[in-house]
Amino acid sequence: MRFLNRMSFKLPFIERDKFVKLIRFGVGYDRTRRSYYIKNYNDAEKIIDVISDILDEKISFLQKCILCRENFSCSDCKYCDSCGTKGLPLQCICQNCLGKTKLYDHYIQRDLSSM
Repeated sequence: MRFLNRMSFKLPFIERDKFVKLIRFGVGYDRTRRSYYIKNYNDAEKIIDVISDILDEKISFLQKCILCRENFSCSDCKYCDSCGTKGLPLQCICQNCLGKTKLYDHYIQRDLSSM
């Protein structure tokens, strides 16, 4: 399994029809960095299917912790087996932050500081 960062990932040269599919599903392409990024998450599962087909291996996107902003893999989480959104390019809480006391207070502080 290959893990990709949703903000910037590279793919080998792809056929036009697969490129068009990715763009339609919500993937953007940065010409200067020659990398792809997820700009719309509505069809995340379809994006994963197309990229897995291109790379000929299963892929998963790294999660971004909503508290510390670090990227982490779903496989590091003890709730991985029961999670309905594992591997999707979303936000979650990493194991380090999950162990903090007063988790809600940390979330509110982070939310207020981003305003």
